[in-house]
Amino acid sequence: MRSPEEVLHELEDGADDLAETLDARAGLFLPLDDALARATEAVQKACPLTDPSGERSRGDPFVVACAQLNGGTVVSGEVPRKAPTAPPKIPDACDQLHVPHVDWFGFLRAMGWDL
Repeated sequence: MRSPEEVLHELEDGADDLAETLDARAGLFLPLDDALARATEAVQKACPLTDPSGERSRGDPFVVACAQLNGGTVVSGEVPRKAPTAPPKIPDACDQLHVPHVDWFGFLRAMGWDL
């Protein structure tokens, strides 16, 4: 399991200690490099997941780009947008860019975890 470092920065803005807990896991967060920066730009251009006002998660295009670059699957709790005029969400970008996406329950099933 890997995540772009931009997600860590979002977690650091949160009110809990999740960022500190996850940051202690060596290798979990991938630093921004040229390849990820270019891939993120391409994701954002193809399917804008953030907006200039900053109201939407700034890490979303990094997550999709990270999975795309590394042959991974995006795991999120988001569902596709309900209306074609609504802003795109992670599942919409994944579908458009042919990046696998599962929700948390799909991830747990794939890992063989039984609740």
